[in-house]
Amino acid sequence: MSDNTSKPKKRVLVSYGVDIDAIAGWLGSYKGEDSTSDISRGYFAGTQGVRRLLKLFEKYHIKASWFIPGHSLEYVIMLAREAHS
Repeated sequence: MSDNTSKPKKRVLVSYGVDIDAIAGWLGSYKGEDSTSDISRGYFAGTQGVRRLLKLFEKYHIKASWFIPGHSLEYVIMLAREAHS
């Protein structure tokens, strides 16, 4: 019978990278035309998603890297400031 108490504990390392590109996926979605309905979906997803991630990361003391393209940053600038702090 082997003694498992002498084995070192295993550690799992995880890296979180958050890419907020909420608007770009919806631009030109109708044969090159922009749909305000689709863009609003991207805006909602970006703003709500960022808030939810910030809350989750704060709760569990998780550090994360963020990437937000300029065109999405215009829509979520206040959230980007929260992510930075």
